Amino acid sequence: MQDLMTERMRAGDTEQEQETSSIGLKGMIGAALMATKAHKVAAPMASYLIRNGSRFHFSHDFAYVNIDSFFKEVHEDFDISADENGSVFFKSSVANYLYRPIELEHVCLYDFLAKYSACKPVKKKSLDWARSHPSKNHLKIRPLKEEHVPVINYLDFLDTKRFEGNNLFTCDIETISPETRSIMEEHARRCCVLFVPFRNANTDLKSNGCYLERWRKEKQNGKLSAHHEQLLMNVQNCRNSMNGGRPLDMIERLTMKPSKMLHREEIDVEEEEEDDLINEAMDHFLVTGSLEGGYDNDFRDGRGRFQF
Repeated sequence: MQDLMTERMRAGDTEQEQETSSIGLKGMIGAALMATKAHKVAAPMASYLIRNGSRFHFSHDFAYVNIDSFFKEVHEDFDISADENGSVFFKSSVANYLYRPIELEHVCLYDFLAKYSACKPVKKKSLDWARSHPSKNHLKIRPLKEEHVPVINYLDFLDTKRFEGNNLFTCDIETISPETRSIMEEHARRCCVLFVPFRNANTDLKSNGCYLERWRKEKQNGKLSAHHEQLLMNVQNCRNSMNGGRPLDMIERLTMKPSKMLHREEIDVEEEEEDDLINEAMDHFLVTGSLEGGYDNDFRDGRGRFQF
């Protein structure tokens, strides 16, 4: 800060301007210290973070899979960027696949995210878009040196318990209830987006207007690779495992719950019936002076005294 102030003095600033700059600079440094005081690190760690950006590293790079965005008429995943000349352009992961080069026509979304990326153009390795891309040709498709791992959110898929025991590929569609059919249709729609090539998700992924029928045909024609089937099985196992609930803690494992828990309503009814019986017996005693008719035995304690 002292060096900055000396430089301003040499520049010919008046004393008032120098004082104003000093106050503003002190405020900026104070705000920076307040915002970062909870993140104290040693000098070696600070040097490492500056050079590497993060202390956390993975063996693989990941790619985000946004399934639902492909079914919207207006895509909402645009990012604004600019080149070194200040020219503004858009980036979009959805548009990257929809406008992918003709050479990648038969590449599904999962493989596209795993093997290709939109980067600055390189003459030998870049591929041109099939049609006008929002990036205005600032970006081109290029193969990745190392494959990424597309991150599939298993919560985007449905629990197979909702299929009512029907197999997606072998069941008789005509005998399934409309509700179950719609659930299986939604599940097939998400599977098709990942592993069936398309340009328009609302039209290219259907067979006779049905996602489920198209998904079954892909399986029957052998177009699903063993790798893709294994991925889907892993996703489905993760989704279905949520039905197992949480594991029991130590106290729950060592204790037993009562075989039957009475609800508060049941307890209130029993107490009310008992009160009515007692009142009836007391009325009978006041009128007749005795508890004949069964009341005598019901309302005497072990010593023969009346309980009420």
